Amino acid sequence: MLRLTTLLTGLVLSANCLAFSLADLSQQDASTGLKDALEQGAKIAVAQLGKPGGFSNNPEVRIELPGNLGKAASAMKMMGMGAEVTQLETSMNKAAEAAMPQAQALLLQAVQKMTVQDAKSILTGPDDAATNYLNKSSRTQLRAKFLPIVQQATNKFG
Repeated sequence: MLRLTTLLTGLVLSANCLAFSLADLSQQDASTGLKDALEQGAKIAVAQLGKPGGFSNNPEVRIELPGNLGKAASAMKMMGMGAEVTQLETSMNKAAEAAMPQAQALLLQAVQKMTVQDAKSILTGPDDAATNYLNKSSRTQLRAKFLPIVQQATNKFG
């Protein structure tokens, strides 16, 4: 019984210390913590997406033919040309996987440029606020890095 009481007392004291430290957390501290979390998240995402199957085996990020090409792909599959469509999509996904290591530096740069106000907007914003920030701050640079790699892969198919 004494051990349980000691454990509960320790947990209560820990919780009180945590609540105290969270209340005293400055905006700068919160910004620094968020930057660290986003940096780690970017590194993990690059590691996961930059390996073979990182895009193609993940339905959440798998690249398929967009827009009118996607509609044409459906028609091609019905005409027995599904293998060609699959081969093109596989090539695009492999190209994206190959480009991921180059994305890491750009994502980390975007995180380092984050202001305290940006961090506050992410912490108080919607669930996709961090994604929206990274999209706004690095999309153009990422596109410039990825597009030549993906174009090279797709040029093989005309």
